Amino acid sequence: EALRAALGLGRDGTLRLSAPGDVTSSPMLPVPRPSQPSASGGHGTLLAASHDAPARASQVPTTPSEAPHAKRSSVALVAGLVVLAAIGAIGVVATRKTSATSGPAAAVSLPATAPSVDVAAPVIAKEPEAKACPAGMVLVPAGKFFMGSDEKTDDEDERPAHQVGLAAFCVDRTEVTVAAYKACSDRGECRRASRENDFPGITKQQHEVYDPLCNIRDPEGRAEHPINCVDWELATEYCSAAGKRLPTEAEWEYATRGSDGRRYTWGDDPPTSGAHLNACGSECVAWGKAHGEPLEAMYDADDGFPNTAPVGSFPKGRSPFGVEDVMGNVGEWVSDFYGPYAKGAKAEVSPTGPAKGKKRVVRGGGWNGSDIAWVRPSFRFSAPPTLKSHGIGFRCVKDVGERPDGGT
Repeated sequence: EALRAALGLGRDGTLRLSAPGDVTSSPMLPVPRPSQPSASGGHGTLLAASHDAPARASQVPTTPSEAPHAKRSSVALVAGLVVLAAIGAIGVVATRKTSATSGPAAAVSLPATAPSVDVAAPVIAKEPEAKACPAGMVLVPAGKFFMGSDEKTDDEDERPAHQVGLAAFCVDRTEVTVAAYKACSDRGECRRASRENDFPGITKQQHEVYDPLCNIRDPEGRAEHPINCVDWELATEYCSAAGKRLPTEAEWEYATRGSDGRRYTWGDDPPTSGAHLNACGSECVAWGKAHGEPLEAMYDADDGFPNTAPVGSFPKGRSPFGVEDVMGNVGEWVSDFYGPYAKGAKAEVSPTGPAKGKKRVVRGGGWNGSDIAWVRPSFRFSAPPTLKSHGIGFRCVKDVGERPDGGT
């Protein structure tokens, strides 16, 4: 009995472990247990597992009352191990003999050494992963902002400013590129982009000047430039083929200016150079003069690109959410029909614009923009949906399912 107690053995010869729920265990083999799920449904971390339990068992300090018996316990332990070895040998022989004469028999549980115990590695509880967007997109979290403008100097169709709440969504970081669009049409999922401009009143001379600017004409040299010369339907088809959609007018403006009511994508100061966007600078005016198309400059500086620029070339013009090229380069189709804002408009949630109309909304200024007003996030353009222009492209958005109130 004393030997069994010293070795931690039961009367059947098996090793006794700690009771369930008890994190203290036999001195010979500490076995940690995981904490139970909390009332809120979360899990605590596991207690640290011991991978060298036998070695640690020999280091357990004895209490002062146990010290006088240390030598006696050691002698008893050695004697006990010898006896156990003999008993184990007899048990093995008996088991083999029984199995040879009368078939399978119950195993004899007399281990000569303590069995090994597999203990799970520690698990650290992780925070829920943030909603991720596909490659090339950035997350615009659910939120509210005042859409439009109350400034008397701004255009009538920008007024009045009205509060809008939006669900979270992912938006393309840059405008859709020539390379991306061509890949879609090469797969047969999109129709080819146009090689010509098509807008009301276009002249033969304008075809000669502006058709060469349709970027699909040079798919390798302008691979990273924005696709242009596409109408609203081609833009819609591309986004659908990519599992996305065109942004609403409200989504586009929110992704551009955020919630703080800034006048421009980068803040409240108007552009005085080409550092923030690709609009019409001295390089654009020189290009127009060389081609018989008089153009005016928005700023005196040379921004380095007489026409469109590779996407992402103006990082200082990023929106608060990291969206690039929302101002300048090319204007962008959005999904809404064009219509004036209602007077005395009340707060709206995820508006989608008028139910019908003759024109669609285009947002953002182009590379040839000369008026500072055109590069305000609240400024609104409109165009027939069949229009194809060297100055208009698009980007796409994707839903992530989070409502403005934080729900899903």
